[in-house]
Amino acid sequence: MSLPLNHPDMDDESLVIAGRRRRWHPRPRPHSVSFGFLADSERIVIVKQRFPSVLVPATLRTLIGIRLVGGQRPWAAVLLVGVVSVLLRLGMPRDPVRWVLKLGVYLCPLVLLCLGLATLPAPVQRVLVLGYFLIWFTDQLAEWQKELLILTTERLWHVSGVWTTKHPSISIRGATFTDAVLPWYFKFPPTLRRRDVGYMNLDTNVQADVPLQQFGPVSGVTTLNRLIQQTRAASYRRGPAAETMQY
Repeated sequence: MSLPLNHPDMDDESLVIAGRRRRWHPRPRPHSVSFGFLADSERIVIVKQRFPSVLVPATLRTLIGIRLVGGQRPWAAVLLVGVVSVLLRLGMPRDPVRWVLKLGVYLCPLVLLCLGLATLPAPVQRVLVLGYFLIWFTDQLAEWQKELLILTTERLWHVSGVWTTKHPSISIRGATFTDAVLPWYFKFPPTLRRRDVGYMNLDTNVQADVPLQQFGPVSGVTTLNRLIQQTRAASYRRGPAAETMQY
C-alpha cells in the first residue's frame, strides 16, 4: 500500500509514485564554503555543525573566571578554573597511573603560570587574567565554528582545528553501522526535542577511525543517520569504482 504524498513519513528525499518508492540518489546541495580537500568527483550531500550547547562549559568557565578576577588574588581564578577544566577533560580514571601522570602534565604549566602571576601587582594580574579568559573563550568559539561533519557522495569527513586543521575521512561504504542517539536531557525541552538533537555514532571497518566514531551533539541527527545510510546504498548501486586518492 502506498503512502500519500502528504503523509508524515514522507520527506523531500523520496516520492511515492504508482505505489513504489523511487530509488534515492544523493542530491548535491549548494554551499557557500568550498572545501579544497574534496576530490573532483565528490558532491556534498550535507554539512553539519555541532549544536551550540557544546559552548556552555566554555561560557560558564569564562564568566566564573571573570567574576573571580575582582578578588585580592586574581591568579587564584586561573588556578581554580584551570584545575576544574583539567579534571573535566580527563574524566573518570580507567588507568590510575596514567591518569595521575596526565594530571601532572596538565597541572605543571598551570602552576608555573600562577606562580608567575603571583609576583605581579594586583592590577596587572587582573588585566592579564581577564585577557587570558577572553582569549581562551575565543579559541573555543573558533574551534566550534571550524568543526564540521561533511557527508559527500563518496566519503564521510570530520573537519576540525583552527591552528592545526585535521580532516580524517572514510569511504561512505565503510560506514557499516550508524546509530542516532537521542539523550534524555535533549528530550525534555520542547525546542530541543523538535530539533532532533543527539549524537551520531559510527562503527566502521577502519582501525584508525577514532575521530569518526562519534559526532555531536548535532541537530537533525535522525535525518543525518538516514542520509548516511541512503548515500551508502546509492554508492553500491553505482557499482564498483576505483578508490579516489586522498591527500
